[in-house]
Amino acid sequence: MPEALHPGLLLMVSALLIPLLPNRLRAGYLVLVPIAVLALLMNLPEGQWLRVPLLDYTLTLLRVDRLSMGFALAFVIALGAGMGYGLPQRDWREHLLAYLYAGSTLGVTFAGDLLTLFVFWEMMALFATLLIWSARRTDSYRAGLRYLIYHLIGGLFLLFGILGHWAGGGGLEFNALALDSVWAWCILIAFVINAGVPPFHTWLPDAYPTASVSGIVYLGAFTTKASVYVLARGFAGAEVLMWAGAVMALYGVVYATFQNDMRRLLSYHIVSQVGYMVCAVGVGGVQGVNGATAHAFAHIMYKSLLLMGAGAVLFATGKEKLSDLTGGELYRRLPLSLMLYLIGALSIAGVPLFNGFVSKAIITEGLETLGQKAVYLMLTIASVGTFLSVALKLAYFAWFGKPGPERVAQYQTVQEVPRSMHLGMAVLAVVCVGMGVAPSLFNWILPYPEALAVYSTDKVLTTMNLFVGTSVGFAWLVARLQPKPKEILDLDWFYRRGLYPFVAWSVPAVRRASRRVGRLTLARALARSRDWLEARSAGSFSVSDAIVWIALFLLVYIGAYLLVR
Repeated sequence: MPEALHPGLLLMVSALLIPLLPNRLRAGYLVLVPIAVLALLMNLPEGQWLRVPLLDYTLTLLRVDRLSMGFALAFVIALGAGMGYGLPQRDWREHLLAYLYAGSTLGVTFAGDLLTLFVFWEMMALFATLLIWSARRTDSYRAGLRYLIYHLIGGLFLLFGILGHWAGGGGLEFNALALDSVWAWCILIAFVINAGVPPFHTWLPDAYPTASVSGIVYLGAFTTKASVYVLARGFAGAEVLMWAGAVMALYGVVYATFQNDMRRLLSYHIVSQVGYMVCAVGVGGVQGVNGATAHAFAHIMYKSLLLMGAGAVLFATGKEKLSDLTGGELYRRLPLSLMLYLIGALSIAGVPLFNGFVSKAIITEGLETLGQKAVYLMLTIASVGTFLSVALKLAYFAWFGKPGPERVAQYQTVQEVPRSMHLGMAVLAVVCVGMGVAPSLFNWILPYPEALAVYSTDKVLTTMNLFVGTSVGFAWLVARLQPKPKEILDLDWFYRRGLYPFVAWSVPAVRRASRRVGRLTLARALARSRDWLEARSAGSFSVSDAIVWIALFLLVYIGAYLLVR
């Protein structure tokens, strides 16, 4: 029966055929499967399907409602556009991993219970890591390993939170959770790690820029937005998220402004824009959940488009540093890529007639209703910074800049990217403009459809005044904003610079100490662990037990994390 088909599992099964197809058939197959999955989504009836009995519980693999559908539609559209964009790379391994990654993300989105959620959550982390490694860059392996360790730590918090919640009589159903126990906080921490909430965000700008030209499109679309979904499902109205999201929006935009690497700049803007969504989840209620869903959908569209635009420059020139591109007059060589990129840039900034304006207006209306003027101001400042760094700085220095004879000659032979890449970008551009011009289209994906009266004279004039003033300031200070080839470290300083000398000293010291001790053999260690577990199994699962295990695993993972560098 059609209602029994799980879109995520269908994608994952379809992925298995990718390596078996000849090249001529593979291109069409890669694009047609997301279209078929999109058609399946449009015909899925609301309700709970694929219910599997397990002991005294029932697992729900497919829970369909308006909240899950809004996110699922965005994921599948991004996958289809990304497949068209990534066809010129002709790497079936990356396409295979993208399907598996998207399928596991849909598994998270449709999970009706915490156990199903956990399984797909871990699969999502695994396939994302493999997708990063598929770039085969010298820096992608280590960045991917750091990415995996971060998400394994988040997975541990999620696992212990689920076990404690279940042992405490909370059941396995995945519904709204109250922050009244340590287990609920463990689950929340797991979600915010995957969402990239500072200080748990460094995995994102660290790993994403090392992915391939098309791989980063999938990474930018799936993991953090799946985390926004589970936050909206489980913790809508938690005030701590409102303030965390506001700080997140400012934090990301500040670091983005000073970046020289195009894709690292855009990665920091993922942090910033997800901050809007997390803030909306914290607002809660109809407006908060609607705002988070609308902005997640809009963000997936325009962020994928922006990453494609930056990827087009990288694909055509082999360069991703603004300091290497400025003055090359790429607007003459890549005019269509520039035009499509600017649509994404105006969308993310929240310019009227683009989808970002509508989704941000829904969020700010919720803040105005609550009287949260400080949070509203923080998000407004973040919007100005977004316009400055994405629409002005990146576009100007990548495509324009003061012409240099040597730089112009260097890029004299650069040509536009293949048509399939532009086609993928054009699909997203149409969605960005269409949903901005006709805000009522958002009611297709909002959990609670409403009349969207977002275009008022006051809002439009205020927004345009801010952006015009920012443009004037950029023109005045453009010489001082010239990108420089330098590395700007974030909290990753602690493992890239601050702790590296300690690790370099401690690792040989630990090895020497382990040789001297040597008396505790592996067999004895396992025996002692077995005795400890048997003693614990006679009692109940307590908070202290969970803390001990979490601390143990964190020590192991953090140690491995440091050793990577």
